[in-house]
Amino acid sequence: MKKKMYTARVTVSGAEQSFEWDGSESSFYHKLADIMADAPIPSNVCVSCDFGSASYAITPSGDAMFVREEYNSMTGLRPSTYAPFYATMINSDKNNYKFYQLEVKGDQTVATYGRIGGSTIGRYDKQTHVYDGHSMHWIKRLEKLAKGYVDQSAIHFSKDDEPAKEKTETPKAEHENKAAEELYNMLVRCARQVVRESCVSTDISRKQV
Repeated sequence: MKKKMYTARVTVSGAEQSFEWDGSESSFYHKLADIMADAPIPSNVCVSCDFGSASYAITPSGDAMFVREEYNSMTGLRPSTYAPFYATMINSDKNNYKFYQLEVKGDQTVATYGRIGGSTIGRYDKQTHVYDGHSMHWIKRLEKLAKGYVDQSAIHFSKDDEPAKEKTETPKAEHENKAAEELYNMLVRCARQVVRESCVSTDISRKQV
């Protein structure tokens, strides 16, 4: 039996377009986020369909965008599951060592962000923002990727779900979900060591010359 499809109408700063989806919540917001990713900055995005309507404002944020939900009256979309999202922004030239995480918890989407390896006290505290519903999951995910964040979800949330085949197998680390942070700390240590070695002054004898 062919799955029923629905049509949503989207207006991006006056320009109209549409998309089809299968009625699921995740598919709807994923397709809407794809349209926003190509929208001009700044712009206003309005979407309407048989399930309601919603409006978003896209404003500049550095070299990329920031999306804010103005209102949302969508109801009746088929419930969906959402995989957690974890991304990092590492740019030594700009001293950027940031992370951004999204997790759906019940009827809310929880965003956690801050400096990788930052302490829980001070300027680079881990911050949390809670969005009602799930509408911002795909939107914020694609927003961060557009800013240059790299998706590290597979590493950060990896789990050893396979049963052990032999007792001689090397066990995985206890905190495997912190692989991204550990990798970052290792790279920082290596970089600092290279800098120290390059700055060491070495006396050269006449014989060496």
